[in-house]
Amino acid sequence: MGTPISLAMKVGKAAKAVSKADDVVKPTQRGLQNEAKVLTSEGLTKNTKSKEGNSIPDAQTKNKIVDVKDTKRVSDTRQIRIQRQAAIDSKRKHIIITGAKTKVSKNVEQPPTKVKRRDDIGPQ
Repeated sequence: MGTPISLAMKVGKAAKAVSKADDVVKPTQRGLQNEAKVLTSEGLTKNTKSKEGNSIPDAQTKNKIVDVKDTKRVSDTRQIRIQRQAAIDSKRKHIIITGAKTKVSKNVEQPPTKVKRRDDIGPQ
């Protein structure tokens, strides 16, 4: 069973693990809520089916592929590159919507990708 001290240490480690899990869940929940808010305010519908390569953009129309990034930093990830190439192949715009204070890698803004910034998402 263990000594009271070893049990207390195990409980402490478990509490830290739960706290770390909360730190991950809260930003994810915030991101999903803000994504829905942004898509609604932009007049877009959440994409749940259409894939572009191995990536599912947040929204798609006949004219554009849109992804919402409610993060501190946006890098030119594989997801963004897949969506950019899909936009090129389908002759559509590629739009990344992110926070006004979000750090965006210069590589993200390669044509046809445009970055649209908003004050209500990203780092405050």
